Amino acid sequence: MPNERTFVFFSGMRETIFNQALHLFSERGFEGASMRELARRCGTTPSNVYNYFASKEELLREVFGTGVEQIFATLDAGRDGDVIDLRRYLKSVLRTIDENRPLWKLIHQLRHNEQVQTILEEDSTSLANRVQLDLADYCKEPWLL
Repeated sequence: MPNERTFVFFSGMRETIFNQALHLFSERGFEGASMRELARRCGTTPSNVYNYFASKEELLREVFGTGVEQIFATLDAGRDGDVIDLRRYLKSVLRTIDENRPLWKLIHQLRHNEQVQTILEEDSTSLANRVQLDLADYCKEPWLL
């Protein structure tokens, strides 16, 4: 059983890898990002990065999935009980986009990179369905969907 100090280091390095991967993927795209460059940015070795993430594809899925969950948490926090306000929702969407630019750059890559589309196909389909359901809660006007 790892002691508390070891666990804190593990969490810290995993978080560092995650954050640096998000920025690296958004800057260089999935194909242009190397695990060697990621390790360099994290101040570690590529083999240590692989201790936390089995592959670059797994890391991409984790970054994408976690980012999407963070976005939905932000949007859900904007709700006021059962009261649904489309204007408030849209303002929250725009604020979230502004605050998470590297993630949105990564999401935008889905439209332009077949390899990323393949890796994230299941995740992006789930995201699209969730966004559509979320918008349906906020808006009863079909033309807006």
